[in-house]
Amino acid sequence: MKRIAWTRLMLVAVLASAITATGCTKSEPSPEPVDPTEPVEQQPPAQEEEDAEAELREQWETVKDEANEAAELIAFVDSRLSEASNELADTMIRDMFAFYEDDLERTQEQFFSEDLQPVLAGLQLPVTEDDVDAIPDEAVRDLIRTKLAGNYKLITTEGSYFPIVDYGAFRNYTEALSYDLAAYIELKALESDYMSASDGGLIISWDDVALRLLAAEDYLKLYPGTPEAKEVRTLLVKDYMDKYFYGMNNTPNFDYETLKVKEEAQASYQRIAEEHPDTVVGQLAQRFLDVLAETGGSVYKGTPEDRQDIPEIKDFQDRLDAAFDRLLEERRASLS
Repeated sequence: MKRIAWTRLMLVAVLASAITATGCTKSEPSPEPVDPTEPVEQQPPAQEEEDAEAELREQWETVKDEANEAAELIAFVDSRLSEASNELADTMIRDMFAFYEDDLERTQEQFFSEDLQPVLAGLQLPVTEDDVDAIPDEAVRDLIRTKLAGNYKLITTEGSYFPIVDYGAFRNYTEALSYDLAAYIELKALESDYMSASDGGLIISWDDVALRLLAAEDYLKLYPGTPEAKEVRTLLVKDYMDKYFYGMNNTPNFDYETLKVKEEAQASYQRIAEEHPDTVVGQLAQRFLDVLAETGGSVYKGTPEDRQDIPEIKDFQDRLDAAFDRLLEERRASLS
């Protein structure tokens, strides 16, 4: 992934903050100049707007309660979101995400069948309409069409195909949403567009893991009180922080033979510490470098067959979550 793409992502939250600070919001655009020669269009009374909003909300609640597939909700969102206020648009998209929490497991189970996987074998990703049309089994075609219409996407790992939520598809709605929800969608889309790991190993670079972590940190600095903030902290930050400072089973941050930190991992810690010294991630990277300097670059001691913890390394790792939270609060205070 090119660095410029990550830079663009990280600017999303910063831009939102700057616009909010000037007093502008998406739901309150600057008025256009009025031409005195043109007749003034009469705006509907506030009560009519409130009634229309209430009716749309009621219709959404009905669709949401009766829907069996995400595709039914997406169809409504696609056709009616433009009529919704900023607040109702946020509610509709958050309801969509809540639906996925209940539906994702069921949807994935539908794909993990002995009959379905052989039919999918050899299917090229991303799946196109032509790919679906070429599947000989009508039931499988209908299943995949329904899931794709519900903003699911197919991925493959260890030879099996299964669906995940395509958060990138929700970028189509961000103009109608609050800045914090749009920024959250960017964070989620980052992972659904380009997975950070597969089959027990990292499939992006150490720097890219750090930059995703920095983007999540930016979100938490700007939007600590949103409904999504807890998830960003407990899932995204926790996940990326573990990957960055520990590695994974198939891509640890140390060499199995020497038990020393890998050169590419250490080089990333140095770059992030130097380029982002005023961030929590940059400060943690520098602290880890300081600990590695004490251990001579060793992450473990002993032998490859009998690895043992080094107290300084283990202490850093054990305190990692608490250190992130403490440093984040300090950064928030400095920005206020």
